[in-house]
Amino acid sequence: MKLTVGREEVQNYEKGSKIQWLLTNSIGGFASSTAIGLNTSQYHGLLFASTHPPRGRKLICSKVEEEIGGKGGFSLSTNKYPGVVHPEGYKLLQSFELSPLPTYRYAKGALKVKKTIGLVHRKNTLFINYEVENSGSERVMKLRPLMNCRGLYDMTHAGSAFEFNQFLLKDGVRLKAEYPASPFIYVRSDKARFKANSEKVWYRKMEYESDLERGEDWHEDHYNPGAFEISLPKGKTAFTLLISTESDLEELYDLEKNEVRRLKEIERHGHDNFEKALRLAADNFIVERNWNRSIIAGYPWFDDWGRDAMVALSGLCFATGRIEDGKGVLLTFGDAEKNGIIPNAFDEEGKPHYNSADASLWFINAVYDLYSQKEEKAVREKFWPLVREIIEAYSVGTNGVSLDSDGLLKCRPGLTWMDAFIGGKPVTPRGGKPVEVEALWYNALKIAETLAEDFGESAKTYREMAQAAAVGLQAFWNGEYLDDCLGDKTLRPNQLIALSLPFTPIGRQRGRMIVEAVEEKLFTPFGLRTLAPGDPNYRGKCVGDRTERDMAYHQGTVWPWLIGPYITAKIKFGSKFSKRVKDLLINFEQNLKEGCLGNISEIFDGDPPYHPRGCIAQAWSVGEILRCYKEDVLGHKKKHRN
Repeated sequence: MKLTVGREEVQNYEKGSKIQWLLTNSIGGFASSTAIGLNTSQYHGLLFASTHPPRGRKLICSKVEEEIGGKGGFSLSTNKYPGVVHPEGYKLLQSFELSPLPTYRYAKGALKVKKTIGLVHRKNTLFINYEVENSGSERVMKLRPLMNCRGLYDMTHAGSAFEFNQFLLKDGVRLKAEYPASPFIYVRSDKARFKANSEKVWYRKMEYESDLERGEDWHEDHYNPGAFEISLPKGKTAFTLLISTESDLEELYDLEKNEVRRLKEIERHGHDNFEKALRLAADNFIVERNWNRSIIAGYPWFDDWGRDAMVALSGLCFATGRIEDGKGVLLTFGDAEKNGIIPNAFDEEGKPHYNSADASLWFINAVYDLYSQKEEKAVREKFWPLVREIIEAYSVGTNGVSLDSDGLLKCRPGLTWMDAFIGGKPVTPRGGKPVEVEALWYNALKIAETLAEDFGESAKTYREMAQAAAVGLQAFWNGEYLDDCLGDKTLRPNQLIALSLPFTPIGRQRGRMIVEAVEEKLFTPFGLRTLAPGDPNYRGKCVGDRTERDMAYHQGTVWPWLIGPYITAKIKFGSKFSKRVKDLLINFEQNLKEGCLGNISEIFDGDPPYHPRGCIAQAWSVGEILRCYKEDVLGHKKKHRN
């Protein structure tokens, strides 16, 4: 599927600089920039290598400055420096497209340049293929790679930063930053010849406009070791620039062909262009961890998070037929289970963090999704013991969660998915008995009951515990909808999770009333608001510095992933609106073309025009929309059981 940005948009600085793109390499590394080649964020760059997959991400190459010399020489690059945009290569752009790799097309006079950017699957290797058509006199093209070696969340400033040592190679240069454990970086070309600078050269004070808006450091310096030069005679010239942390590389000429073939195979089984795009987006998030699989929660700044992975897994893996990847994700988090809790996150050192009340319950739900894929043997042998262990741990109390006398779970504040913290305190504490945690608990018990019966074991204990939880959940009914936490009537979307899970004790009439109440105040074309307009804590825009954004994160901000529980609940409780479901999901087709091409954002503003915010690509946004499109539009529906 081609996603194309035309000449009018790419030659418009304001429009073109807002359209982003993303490539990933399946081990946590990525590349990202804008449709005009301008980096507007510290998270933009042509190679963020994952040095300890899927973590340890370092910016290796920010961009490449391309110059064509001779009479009337010009540059293809676009940069923002204090008070000036220079050069202005975007004015020569004819189009930008994902087809499926990022491809820029430039033209000036007798020259046409096509630049295709790709990452090698499961390698920290960037390739840029250039194809030049010259109908005039011979010219010379110079490529100046702008290099770095900093962490994902850091910024580099010449003078206070590391220096590079460099060593000439027969086809390029090898770089090594002067600090411990920095990787070797190889910059090579098959045809262009490298010439080193006679002295140290830094490109200073590049400005990142979106970081300025976010209240972050927004200036950075990058190192240039020299230039690759190549003659452009009349006719066609094709060559490749390669940047990698690995010395043993594949044949240069096959890189683009192999990667395009892999991506085309991923999208091949899509029903239409929308599903094809979602399948390609899903591939971004499935990564390697410890010789198994995991799911990156979002790009550019999230790592793999347990809760997000379990919510996204059904759409990313099972709806796309990637059953083995789904098993691998479950094994990764299941193997790290401790005291009945699966990790909510792994830090940069790979250490698991157990700071959620619901990740383990979402894990059980994902196991049931796997079971629904006719994977009985895998569930019985690998995951059924974990399901039992999690329920036992929750029953006796673990990690801030304990079973109360009413059959419901009591939770410490700050352990739900609404987990923004300011000054060490949760913005939305939701301590006590959060509605979706209780619904997930009931669902887990019913799943355990079902599996025990199917595996020929006693299901009595699980059945009785589920009955107690069902009675306890009735106390959440306040006459119009469900309390967000028991005794807290704040209208939030979490109650839809209670309706949309495979097992729910909520009856049809109440279910319809809940959907209608949520729909009236929280529904938007891009998901559900986390708080209703008119509530004194409502914030309609997620903007400003980190504190301001955290205040809005779950206080009105729209989350696309919640469209999944909404649609499932709407259908489950008697609404026949398949055409409207399709219309709702097709809203996101526009986001595939506007925010980050081919991806769905993490969040949107609660107020119109619902501007996309947060991560440019989010796993559970893509996963839940793909799941709904597959099940509720294309007809591959699950059997919902109450």
